[in-house]
Amino acid sequence: MNRRRRAEDGDDIEAVVERRVSSKKARPPARTTFLRRITFALTTALVTFACVKNDLYANMRKPEVYKVVDAGRGTVRWAIEERVSAWNGVGAHAAKFPDEFGLRRVQSMCDEIAVGSLSATYWPLNVNSSGFSDSRALCEALNDLPGTLRLYTLKTPRVTRLKYAFAEKIPTFNRGYGVETYLAREIERGPFATRSFKDATAIFIPVRPYLQRLLTAEAYVMAGPAKGSNNNGAIRQAIRDRLSRDIERVKAINAEAWTSKQKCARVVMTNIDIGLSAFDSSDDEVRHGAVVITGNSELPIQNSEDAKDDEARARRANAVQAGFDPARHVAIWFGISSHLPREVVRMGALKSTNVRTIEVSFRGSMHRGGVRRVVFPTLKQAEAGRGWDLSTSGQDKPRDYMTMLSKSKYCLYVYGDRAHTARLYDIITFGCVPVIVADGYDLPFSWLFDWSKFSVRVLEDDVATLPSILDRADYDSLRRELVKVHSFFQYHNRGSIFGDAFWITMLGVRRQLAKCT
Repeated sequence: MNRRRRAEDGDDIEAVVERRVSSKKARPPARTTFLRRITFALTTALVTFACVKNDLYANMRKPEVYKVVDAGRGTVRWAIEERVSAWNGVGAHAAKFPDEFGLRRVQSMCDEIAVGSLSATYWPLNVNSSGFSDSRALCEALNDLPGTLRLYTLKTPRVTRLKYAFAEKIPTFNRGYGVETYLAREIERGPFATRSFKDATAIFIPVRPYLQRLLTAEAYVMAGPAKGSNNNGAIRQAIRDRLSRDIERVKAINAEAWTSKQKCARVVMTNIDIGLSAFDSSDDEVRHGAVVITGNSELPIQNSEDAKDDEARARRANAVQAGFDPARHVAIWFGISSHLPREVVRMGALKSTNVRTIEVSFRGSMHRGGVRRVVFPTLKQAEAGRGWDLSTSGQDKPRDYMTMLSKSKYCLYVYGDRAHTARLYDIITFGCVPVIVADGYDLPFSWLFDWSKFSVRVLEDDVATLPSILDRADYDSLRRELVKVHSFFQYHNRGSIFGDAFWITMLGVRRQLAKCT
């Protein structure tokens, strides 16, 4: 059927044509309509923003909202920076025997120690707790490690594997939490893995507390006061219950492997804010018997004397009781990046010719934990007249942040929501001597290395004396020792290599398993 309007009998044809032409003139072009709609939408948005901006800014100043927005913004910026870094590469700045980043390998240093090119006391070891008399002994232990540590990863149900695979795709606001996925992957497939539990030194229970937290729906409801959702006991309990369920499912399909080892010959990992309490609802043999690789090395929230002190309560307001025991647990080195070490090489930050003009620097947020709110007013007074660069307004742009680290002699590491954060990784990676203000923090790898040789430890009550402490410190010696141990504090995304952070973590696991009788 012809849908065009036709002139009826008796109609004037010219009148019909005139009506059609006039109707086309009256109808605006499609482009004009689109522009009008865009203009209307923008005008509406601007008017709405003008009406709500005061309320919006007020909400942005709330700690729980500010932290989420600041973290999200930082995640996007760092993701872009990572892509740019990968495109630029390392260039001609790599070491003589470089790793994937252009940094010096531990293996090359061991080779030089073996032939006498480097001293047998080259690394600042904690001789008493490590049991290694010198650097040569450490190299020998690392060489023996693949033959003395064999870990069998228990099988997980298909639904659990799919669940974890989905959670791994969720972007994290803190690059330190990526360590959990990396360690689990390397334990299962790396140089210490075995496919037979009968040949294994120990079995690894592959539950993933941090991924479980991402999958806990309750965690996305802002229920806590200063620390957001993490401060909600119901959420913590939900995570514990789900981890307990995952462990029971793993036990059910690995019954023979599970019973083949003593409880002290089982290894499990937690890289989550609530530390070892993540397993409070789990099998008692796991909570109190297994070797735990943990990302939380805090001591209890407060003792009976602290409870009477308002300032002490303020400091520990957001702390989480972890129950870390250095005699049985292994502290995770909390920080992994595919591009920061490469940028360190490109910027020449570890070279002796790199000029550092800032005496002390810090970047972070006052909303992260009670300790910062207590000590930073004192630090601000102490910096008067000195070359310090302290800012508590949040994150810098990635390039500005990296430049600041590369130009700083000392970098402050102040207890935030938790003792362990990726900031310590950033500081050491850029060769800045850490000034650690975190009472009770059992530092990662402290059983192996003497941190006093390449860092400065300051009690929270003594921050007012920091200028005099730094005046007495031998900066050149501290930085020289830091550069020596730098390669031990790096993970490698293409797979672990001899002597890196994963190998040192596994050396710590073997040390704890040796106590199993």
